[in-house]
Formats: sequence, C-alpha cells, structure tokens
Amino acid sequence: MADVKELLANIPPFGLRMQADLKERVKKAAEGNGRSMNAEIVAYIESALESPDRNASELLRMLADERKMNANRSKLLESQFDLLENYKGVMQSGNAQNIQQARIIKSLCSIILSLNASPEILDMAQRISEASEGIVRFAKDTAILENGRPEIRDADKMIDRADELLKKRED
Repeated sequence: MADVKELLANIPPFGLRMQADLKERVKKAAEGNGRSMNAEIVAYIESALESPDRNASELLRMLADERKMNANRSKLLESQFDLLENYKGVMQSGNAQNIQQARIIKSLCSIILSLNASPEILDMAQRISEASEGIVRFAKDTAILENGRPEIRDADKMIDRADELLKKRED
C-alpha cells in the first residue's frame, strides 16, 4: 500500500476546470463506481484513448446484429402476410356467402316493411335491414391487407439503402 501512495505522491497535480453539471455527473458516476472523482476521470480518459477501434468494432458488430434482426423480421412479416392472404381467401369465400345471405335477409326485411305490421316489428325489420347492409359493406372491405405488403417492402428497401450507405462509409 505504501508503494501505491508513494507512486501517487510523485504524480504532479493537474488542474481541470469543468462545468458544474458535468462535475456533478462525474461525481455521481465516481460514487457509483466506488472511486474518487480523479480516478473516475482517469478511467474515462484511459478508456477513450485505449479503445477507439474497439468502440468502432462494437458498433459494427451491433450494426451487423441489427441487419440480421431486420432480415429475420422481413422473413417473419412475409410469412405473416402469406398466412393473411390464405386467411383472406377463406374469408372471401365465406364473405360471398355472407353477402348472399345478407341480401336475402334485406329482401325479407323489405317485404316485412311493406306489410301492415306492428311498429315494433317494423322497427326490428328496419334495424335488421341496416345491419345486413353493414355486413355487405364489411365483407367487401379488403383494402387494408392489399396495401400492407407493399408498405413493408418499401420500408425494407429504405433499410437496405441505408445499409448500402453505411457500408460505403465503412470502406
């Protein structure tokens, strides 16, 4: 222990001025790491001077990981869209039947509305008729799925372009 104290005593002091908020941040980091402020500052400087290549290689590794995750995400989205398209095919055949049944119900409601029925029955027939119109509108709406895959492909193209630009910077 005496050797360390002797070594430290032989290092000439170095005055350092810094903003109060930065000093407070260094103080908190030092306390968290169980070091003096001086030791914390020295550790920061040593880390910065010893590892700029390590930091760059770490960022490149993180970028490569991000690229892999994006490729996996794209594959997953493609398989999900394939499932959705299969589901859409099933739904379209079911929707065709629903549309046909809704139109039959609407026709029956029109017949009921033309009869001399009680107000309660006429009101119920009107509501059923309106609901069947809603079913027909809903059954015909498939635009959301149609637009989804191209939007994902556009996003993937932008990500690929960004990767190309980053690769050019790396070289």
